[in-house]
Order: sequence, then structure tokens, then C-alpha cells
Amino acid sequence: MGRQLERVRRSCQEVLKHMAKPGPNKRVFAFLIDVLVARVLAELLSLLGMDMSWLIIIVYILCRDGYKGISIGKSLANLQVVDERQQPINIGQSLIRNIPMAIPLFPLVEYFVSLHDPLGKRIGDKAAKTQVTDLRPGEKETLYLILSIAAVIVIVAVTTIAKK
Repeated sequence: MGRQLERVRRSCQEVLKHMAKPGPNKRVFAFLIDVLVARVLAELLSLLGMDMSWLIIIVYILCRDGYKGISIGKSLANLQVVDERQQPINIGQSLIRNIPMAIPLFPLVEYFVSLHDPLGKRIGDKAAKTQVTDLRPGEKETLYLILSIAAVIVIVAVTTIAKK
């Protein structure tokens, strides 16, 4: 009886994983918001005389999901990173899953990997044994596409203003 119950539990988890897979626009939007947060934080510290922009951005990108599996971007997109037990991830798992995102141009590779994975996992997720889940799966992807475009415009504006 215990083995059957365990099989049913695992089957239910697999079904939930498939149902909660976020769309690509939500994930891109969350990432862009996190990049914006890191960039603004780096610029504010630079104004205080601490010009460690790249270090701040890399540390933020690596650690961003370490608190309850939710970064600022994921919070705005209603996403959460969970482990194989469907529990929010910790800082160590965040570091592992986000290493590829700190490598220039590799986020693009990760994007295409997640598009082709049935559970939406990218290389970092597979290494850390994590998965991004959609806390509100019914939301329209088009909204997040528009918000992503707006986020890119803001990032470019912040970067341009910072260079002046």
C-alpha cells in the first residue's frame, strides 16, 4: 500500500510540474527585471564611490533566487524556483543554477535550452535539480512580451544615463 501511495504521489507531482511550466515571455521578463535591479544597484553604489559594477551584477545574478526561490523579477512575474521536492530553493541551489547566467551570451543558450525542454528546464536547472514554476499559470504571455520590451528600453536608458 505504501509503494502504491508513493507512486501516486510522484505521478501527481509530474502532472503538476507540466501544468506549472511558465511561458518563455514570463521568464524573459523576470530575467530582464533582475538585470535592471542589478544594474541600478551597481549604479547607486558607483555614485557612492564604490565602482564595482560588474561584481555587484554578477553577485546579484548568482544569488537572486536564494530567498524562497523568488527574485524581484520572479516575484513580479509570479514565478518561483523549486527543487525536486517542490520546495523553494536555497542560496546554494541558486548559485549553481545561475552560474550559466553570469557568463556573457550564455543566457541566450539557456533560453533556447528551456524552450526545448518538456519541463522548461535550462542547463542550470538540471545541474541544481531545480525547476521554475508558474504561480499563476493563466496569465497572458502577450502582456509579458510587452513588459519585456519596456524593460529593455529602461535597461538601455539606465545604461546610457550611467555612462554620461
